[in-house]
Amino acid sequence: MKNKNGFTLVELIAIIILLGAIITVTYTSVTGVLKRQKGAQVTIAKDKKYEFPKSGTQIMKHRPIIIGSGPAGLFCAYLLAEYGYKPMVFER
Repeated sequence: MKNKNGFTLVELIAIIILLGAIITVTYTSVTGVLKRQKGAQVTIAKDKKYEFPKSGTQIMKHRPIIIGSGPAGLFCAYLLAEYGYKPMVFER
């Protein structure tokens, strides 16, 4: 008997196909349920790009403060810096 480590190429392809099928079925069933819930508590949110106010149009008393330096906090600080603000990031 051979000592096998890992998967063969055929096994990996089969796993990828199986995962793709599971994701497709799950996505279509979830979107179908959401579409049937007309006027209920569950809705599909439309993508809306946030627009920053023009830099310098409003006087700010303080710099923007971001609590937490995780991925979301750092991304928020990055976007604020891109639009001319000088955010401060705090972490415990």
